[in-house]
Amino acid sequence: MFQKTVKLVLFIACILVIANNSFSQKKEDNLLTVKQIQSDLKYWYKTILNVHPNPYLVLTPGELDIKVQELIKSIDTPMSKFNFFIKIRTLQPYFDAHSWIFYPQDFWEFTDNTLPTFFIELKNGDFYFSNNPLINSTLQNQKIKNINHISCNMLIDLAKKYISFEEYDKKYLPFDAIMWWQHIYGVSDSLTIEYEKRK
Repeated sequence: MFQKTVKLVLFIACILVIANNSFSQKKEDNLLTVKQIQSDLKYWYKTILNVHPNPYLVLTPGELDIKVQELIKSIDTPMSKFNFFIKIRTLQPYFDAHSWIFYPQDFWEFTDNTLPTFFIELKNGDFYFSNNPLINSTLQNQKIKNINHISCNMLIDLAKKYISFEEYDKKYLPFDAIMWWQHIYGVSDSLTIEYEKRK
């Protein structure tokens, strides 16, 4: 078990190096070719089956193979490293939280320029402004109805498509989950938050 865990950590490190090298090959237009993407996906799939302690905890071998092959076949045009990340991250729900597919640098650059996620927290399926000294005290702990006209339920459902199955039953989602919908819906400059006023 220990050896498999070590192998998994080494594998994740290798994926980061490979991804970084692949991404830097296309500096001119910042796009990965279809061949590069499909090759990386095949390598990722082959390696995770060899090093993951239990790759079939969520799906059977046949089901997992179908999911991966469908993803590989869906790659038919060049894409940016961020869009490739969005694509491959759709496999994350079939694995556990210690087997995360890591973010490329532009994910972090994007989140640095948007509303910090620690301003918002998830409690029992609803979003609230957190009890944070950086937030106006009149907003703290107030329930949020929607963000950019998208309901909390929709945001949570969207986030769950990209996170590990181990997070599903928690009362909160990982700190980055709130940010996923921003990438999908192209929000980059501002957020409109509607909340319920206290009595």
